[in-house]
Amino acid sequence: SYSVHTTTLTAFFHTARITLMEAEIKLRLPTRAAYEALTTKLAPGKRGILQANEFYDTAAGDLAAQDCHLRLRREEVLDDDDAAAAAAARPGRQPVRWVVTAKGPKEKGAIASMAVRPEEEVLVSGTDAEHIRRGTRNPLEYLPPSDLTRRMRAAAGSGEPLLARPERFTNRRVAAPLSLPTTAGTLPLTLEMDATTFAWGGAEEEHWEVECELSAERAGELAAPCEAALLALLREVCGAGDYPAARGKLSRMKAFVKQQQKQL
Repeated sequence: SYSVHTTTLTAFFHTARITLMEAEIKLRLPTRAAYEALTTKLAPGKRGILQANEFYDTAAGDLAAQDCHLRLRREEVLDDDDAAAAAAARPGRQPVRWVVTAKGPKEKGAIASMAVRPEEEVLVSGTDAEHIRRGTRNPLEYLPPSDLTRRMRAAAGSGEPLLARPERFTNRRVAAPLSLPTTAGTLPLTLEMDATTFAWGGAEEEHWEVECELSAERAGELAAPCEAALLALLREVCGAGDYPAARGKLSRMKAFVKQQQKQL
């Protein structure tokens, strides 16, 4: 769940809290056809949410050196019915929102496809997002004090501005609620189906994947049964084949940029 930034930058919680842990299983899909087969089966007619992702760090890459990432994401609801429902539930709400996310170092998961890491997220206004993009506000200032954000502020220092990194990408996410039968029982979860576009120097590359989040407290217990059930679902809907663990999108984007730079 998101925190909501509605006060001044200095009005944080007075007591730092323990950072929440994120535990996700991520599997790569081999082709666009596989992605479309899955979205058609689980979320027919849905276009989902368009996400535009930017990352911030010092010029020396001090956050990345700590295996920490700081992201500003623009999310736009593409389905008219979902946007209308959101507006009805909260009058005046726009189909576009901005989210600042901090992620800490990865921990070893129970299985290769699982990523476990500390995470903090906060909604910011469009005005705040513009300040961040112009470099007049530090994205870290919007996040509540916690173990993770204290570590990131210490790494970034107080005097150096945070700059937008060259690694940017867009992602279309279609989410579907799912009751997944596993050997550990039926798991209610949300399956997120992503089509990600990496672009650099006129070249583009598209990747497809699925991911779902598990309770961090039970991730070690549920990871293997959940992965096995997901693989069975993918082979049933998308066809026989390999569905390997997916690396993080940012690491894949960095690899794509390096590959394109070598060709210049």
